[in-house]
Amino acid sequence: MTKLAVKLQGRIWFEHDGEYILGPGVVRLIRKVRELGSLKKAAERLNMPYRGAWGRIKKAENALGFPLLEGTSERQLGMKATAEAVELIEAYDILDRQCRAFLAEKSQDFPFLQADVAGEDDWHGQDDVPPETDNTAQPS
Repeated sequence: MTKLAVKLQGRIWFEHDGEYILGPGVVRLIRKVRELGSLKKAAERLNMPYRGAWGRIKKAENALGFPLLEGTSERQLGMKATAEAVELIEAYDILDRQCRAFLAEKSQDFPFLQADVAGEDDWHGQDDVPPETDNTAQPS
C-alpha cells in the first residue's frame, strides 16, 4: 500500500473572554520588531498594513495588561520588545515545540500516512487565526 504524504497542522493561539488576542502572527511581528527595530519595517517585511500590525499589538497589550513594544531611549530610533514580550515569546516557543513533538509522535498512529509536522514556515499567509476563518472572525 502506498502511503499518502501529508502534513499535520497545528496552531496555538490565546483567547480571552472568547476574543482572539495572540497567536503566531503577533509573535512573528514582535520577532521582526526585535530584528528590525521598527514596527513599520516589521509590518512591511511581513506584508502587513502598519495600521493592522499596530492594532494587533494594541489588542494583545490591552488583553494581557502589559506593553509588548516600547519606544527606544531615542524615540526616533524606533521600537523594541519589552522584557515581558521577550519572556512571552520564549514561553510560546517552548509550548509550540512541545506541541510539534506531540504531533510528530501521534503521526505514528496513522501507518497508512507518511505524516510530517508542519513548521512555522509552512503556514500560508501571515494570519494569526486558523485557516478556516478570516481576519474578521474569531477562532472558536
